[in-house]
Amino acid sequence: MTLVLLGLGVGMLSGLLGLGGGIFLVPALIYLYEMTPQQAAGTSLAVLIPPIGSLQPSSTGVAATSSSGSSDSSAPGSSSGPTGERSSCRTSRCRS
Repeated sequence: MTLVLLGLGVGMLSGLLGLGGGIFLVPALIYLYEMTPQQAAGTSLAVLIPPIGSLQPSSTGVAATSSSGSSDSSAPGSSSGPTGERSSCRTSRCRS
């Protein structure tokens, strides 16, 4: 029960201040629950698995998007746009 209250408190504090929860959670786990820094950091990372894991696209969704050609090639970081082509190849190896 105390871990749940700690999680709620850390979540509210990090939301109010706009900082990551690990800034508050890791020291709290070290001092309140006498964890080693490695255990506290590992626990803080393990807490992120459920919410981040649920945001990952399925492999079938990625395959369907890439095969249908509906991906946005003008997105930042894309290597298929004009800026991506220039930045990702050398002049002697590029073919237009």
